[in-house]
Amino acid sequence: MSALSKVRLFMNTANIKIVHEKEDFKSLANIINSLTEHNFISIDTEFIRNKTYYPKLYILQLCIKGEVYIVDTTSKVDYKPFYEALVNTKATALVFSGREDFEILRFECKKVCLDVFLPENCVDLQLLLAFLNISYSQGLQAAIKEQLDIELIKDQTLSDWSLRPLSDEQLDYAANDVLYLEQLYKKLLDRAEKNDPRLTYFKMEMKRFIKSIDVDLIPETAYVNIAGAGALNVKQLNILKHLCMKRAEIALTKDEALNRIITTKALCKIAQCRKLNHKNLIDYGMKFGAIRAYGDDVIRWFSEAIKLSVDTGIKMPFDYFSCNKAYSGKFKELRHHLKKVACDIKICPEIICNKNLCNDYFYALSEKRAPIILSSWYKDVVGEIDLDKVK
Repeated sequence: MSALSKVRLFMNTANIKIVHEKEDFKSLANIINSLTEHNFISIDTEFIRNKTYYPKLYILQLCIKGEVYIVDTTSKVDYKPFYEALVNTKATALVFSGREDFEILRFECKKVCLDVFLPENCVDLQLLLAFLNISYSQGLQAAIKEQLDIELIKDQTLSDWSLRPLSDEQLDYAANDVLYLEQLYKKLLDRAEKNDPRLTYFKMEMKRFIKSIDVDLIPETAYVNIAGAGALNVKQLNILKHLCMKRAEIALTKDEALNRIITTKALCKIAQCRKLNHKNLIDYGMKFGAIRAYGDDVIRWFSEAIKLSVDTGIKMPFDYFSCNKAYSGKFKELRHHLKKVACDIKICPEIICNKNLCNDYFYALSEKRAPIILSSWYKDVVGEIDLDKVK
């Protein structure tokens, strides 16, 4: 028996319901509205975002009580009642590695003027795996195989989801991404200890995770999160700020992917150069297509930036402390302490011992605010931090 036929035993396209017409959306909304807090709704999306800033959603997959619904988001209907039902459901929403799914749902809900973009109770199973100390970044295919002993075929990963009609192989692939999430969730809960505090920590982290997604790109501060910006001097940082602001403005107004304008890796190199021309744009890592489309613009932005007055009080980039050698010892001490905490409470170390949280610790203290690791559930497990006493 081939691998493909093995998967067809688990999912047959006859069991998949395509949601395309107005009445289909109405019926699905009614089903979602009827769910209670004891029910589950598994969610996944198929989209394309390699050329545009805003994601292009083509299908949204749901699994409710074992039934799979493929929502065709290219149909010409009013989506608002459907999204209203989805974000207001009382059921637990299950996703796997859901950051991009959440971002897309937020974007789609904003398009139909909804203030809420996700159900109240969301569970990212990949994150739950990390809180149960099973795996930090395990993919869906591996998790389903390890936990449920089910092989999934991932041969449609690079499929063109804009094509219609969708093939049986595409439908099976899309359905399998949501079909087993409820079963996986229950299996993971069975592995947790009775009254396991890690589940409480996980629920609190999910709320912080979702809040971090509900943020828009602000051109004036886009430079703050550029990797490597912390190694630049003040003049170079001012140049980077201007480049990032112009790049963000183009991305937002023309719906162009950021890296199709200037790659993020090229930004810091350009900010450090003394003279910019088309030849060294290539040397700094700007793509040929981007040079053809935006090379003249980038050179003009650079020329503008070097003529601007240097703001000596410019807001420091987020990775300033990790790029600063004076803090390297403190970083090592902090990471060592957090890794020990993770080991003690039996969660994957990467949850609390990662570069972002360590950066935030020093950055927050410089801004006289509470670091993330000294708030919420983190504070309960990390306790007070005195780096001079950390060993």
